[in-house]
Parts: sequence; C-alpha cells; structure tokens
Amino acid sequence: MNALAIDIEKLGDYQDAHIVAIGFCFGDVAGNVIERKAWYISMGEHDKIEERCKREFWDKNQGLLEHFLSKGRPASIVYGEIAEWLKELEEKYPKIVILSDNPAYDLGGFDHLMQKYTGRLPLRYTTAHGYRWVADYSERAYALGIEKEITEAAKKRMGMTEEDKHHPEKDAEFIFHCTYLVEEAIKKRIVSS
Repeated sequence: MNALAIDIEKLGDYQDAHIVAIGFCFGDVAGNVIERKAWYISMGEHDKIEERCKREFWDKNQGLLEHFLSKGRPASIVYGEIAEWLKELEEKYPKIVILSDNPAYDLGGFDHLMQKYTGRLPLRYTTAHGYRWVADYSERAYALGIEKEITEAAKKRMGMTEEDKHHPEKDAEFIFHCTYLVEEAIKKRIVSS
C-alpha cells in the first residue's frame, strides 16, 4: 500500500486559521519517495496571524512566513489544484494510507479549508467517498521506545538539513520516512519474537 504524508504551516491554532503552506510526500511500501509537492496560499483580506502563534513560531523562524507568502496564490485556486492532484493520484494508486505527525492539527485545518473551497470530503476519504486509514508514526515510535532513533535515522535517510525544517514538503517527507522506519522496526520485532 502506498502512503501520502501531509504537513501544513498556518497562522494560528484554530481549524479555520489560514494555512500558508501545504506539503505532501507520496511514496511506496518499500520506502521510496515517488513525489513531493508544496502549495502556498496568499493571505486574504481578513486573514491574520494569531499573536501566540506569531510569538511562539513565526518570530522564531525569521523569513519563513515571508518566503511562503512570496510564493502564495489565492486559496480558491490552490485548493482546487490540490483536489485535482489528489483525484489523479487516487486514480493511479487506489490504495493510499494518509500519514501525519499531528492529525488533529494538520488534517483538521486542511480538511476544513478543502471543504470550504472545494466541497471535498476530509482527506481520510477518497474522492469516491471510500474510507482510508490515517497513521501517526510518532505515537507508535513512542510506544516502542525508539522515537529518537527513528527521527535521527529519517533525517539521515533523506539528508535533512536545518534549512529544510518547516518547509512543508520536506516535513511531509520526514513524516513519510519516519513512518517507513517504524514499520520496518515493527516487522523486525515480530520476526525476532
């Protein structure tokens, strides 16, 4: 089964807070990245940064918001493109698991705005309304007591640099690699039992 990891960056903690960057990483069961994509959304007239989010995240990552906004395009265009890309992906690869390291935050915000701009069901459903599984590698790595080993191995596997941090397509790729490595660790434990 193939997997699609998602990561977002937004201007606040509420589900309707404006998302400025969305990244995806799509890969196969063997841990190979097939495609990485990123979309950037310009701010609308009524979009604003929540003060705590600004203080705790954007102020600590100088230049990141400006970089995302410089690439931004209107939400109605971007979400339409994402919906079309997801549809094409599902037609080519009918069985896809969704990956996130924080499903409530990433999928909550993304699903809300996808529905607003495209009417699409949440990402945990296919465009044909079939249900699919959402996996969070971090909970499984924690339960196994291997979270530090997994994160270090994933960074090494993808050659992640400090500059890659918080770029959504790179964060999505990191999630993809972490998930693959956790799955491999589980398989090894099952076989050695």
